[in-house]
Amino acid sequence: MKNYFSPALRMIGMALFACFVSFFVYISFYVMIREFSTTVVGYTVYEIDSEGNSKDIETLPEPPKAIKENQGYRQVRSDMPKAANAIMGVLQVVCGVGVYFCVVGSVLAKLAAKDRNNADFAGASYDKLKGLKIGAIFAVPAVISWTVALLLRVMEKTAFTDTYYWIYRWFIMCPVKPIVDIFTNNAATLHQASILSIALTGIFLLLQIVFSAVMYMICFNEDSVIAKILYKSTKKENKQPRRLSK
Repeated sequence: MKNYFSPALRMIGMALFACFVSFFVYISFYVMIREFSTTVVGYTVYEIDSEGNSKDIETLPEPPKAIKENQGYRQVRSDMPKAANAIMGVLQVVCGVGVYFCVVGSVLAKLAAKDRNNADFAGASYDKLKGLKIGAIFAVPAVISWTVALLLRVMEKTAFTDTYYWIYRWFIMCPVKPIVDIFTNNAATLHQASILSIALTGIFLLLQIVFSAVMYMICFNEDSVIAKILYKSTKKENKQPRRLSK
């Protein structure tokens, strides 16, 4: 069992790192695309009371020339165009999923290469379903987090449910957050999303298992796959009719 749990734990660690990186990738794309696709339409003046609470006072078309010591102001920008939103979502998913599967897949690639060497040169036996089994163990924390999100959605709303949903949406599902937002109709809180939409996010957990199985299989059979491709291409070249020399 150690042969399955050890790589699965490494994959979980790499997945957490990938989610952390994806979060900053997501924010970076948002800031850049928002900056280029929107304009400043006003300035909101806010006030901070003695308890540290912020309260909006008014919105002005120009920056205020003078404000009190406990006041500040921030820019108000126009809404982001639908095309910019779509481009941002595609870039975020492509980069987020790419980072996620590259760092997680590197663990499987090294393991598959090691197992293949042991099988070829040491006569060791190998498990064809090893990638699938490792993927199932690897997906356990994500399945638990998904199950908790479903249970909290069924239960009454509390402060914890919204906090957990933020973590679930922005960190656990960060590599595919734009797709999750489509499922949940951009729900900002857990109870704004339907139970079905939260259930649908479990699709990505199944993809983790499938990816693990396929990645291990491809890397384990990498040499044979390349050999077959080269053999077929050589075979096609040999089938080409030869020109008769005059």
